[in-house]
Amino acid sequence: MLYKKYWAKGYVTEAYKAVIDELFRNGFTKIIAKHHVDNPASGRVMEKCAINFVGYDKSVAKWGSDELCDVKLYELLK
Repeated sequence: MLYKKYWAKGYVTEAYKAVIDELFRNGFTKIIAKHHVDNPASGRVMEKCAINFVGYDKSVAKWGSDELCDVKLYELLK
């Protein structure tokens, strides 16, 4: 988790791009990512990293509970 004073400064996007590069360099050919629909900032990070939106899912439990929540799914192919 990133402290609020560091939000919207590009740090997460930069880190995410580095992780993507490292995964592809280590033989991964597909990256799947998801975020809660109520967190559009995470979606913007994925868009900035050129990860493609592919649909919605409701099979993810909310943090700390068994209740399912809606998430947006993204993928990136090498």
